[in-house]
Amino acid sequence: MTNEDWRLESYDFDLPPELIAQHPASRRDASRLLRLSQTDGKFSHHQFPEILDLLPHNCCLVLNNTRVLPARLLGHRAGGGEIEALLVTEEFPGTWSALVRKAGRIKPGERLQFFEGKLFARALERNEEGHWLLEFVEAERLSENLEQFGLPPLPPYIKRKKPKEEQILQDRERYQTCYASVPGAIAAPT
Repeated sequence: MTNEDWRLESYDFDLPPELIAQHPASRRDASRLLRLSQTDGKFSHHQFPEILDLLPHNCCLVLNNTRVLPARLLGHRAGGGEIEALLVTEEFPGTWSALVRKAGRIKPGERLQFFEGKLFARALERNEEGHWLLEFVEAERLSENLEQFGLPPLPPYIKRKKPKEEQILQDRERYQTCYASVPGAIAAPT
């Protein structure tokens, strides 16, 4: 590969929407696998159970065992406007840097509510990256509240209207690797 291949523009291409799976395979072992041959540079299509046959002898396979946090929060501003927050980094206990959609008029000090008033935060400030610093009420229960009310952060190419409870539960399981054990990721490995 050349340096040109690593430029961000190299990854900009048309992908027909009908080729983007909106749900994971019903069985994990039915997941598709795309292989790039190091010898001839050709692509080949496989099923995931074939992975051991495709890996070189004595190779090292590194698995990401990070568990994705249900860190996507649906809520409202004090005036009623809808917002959506994705918790990115815990800066201090109970205080998170978050990407907030529809945050245009949020003011520092404003109280935000999530999940029909089951979770509250105060918007402290917007940082240089454009993230809002959110200080959560009952910070000691935040992990428990996220597990109970938080939504899985799906990739932006997954288009869902307001998901129903059954779909949320399915997404929580299916967008997690089967060996996920260490909490902390804000996105599933894809």
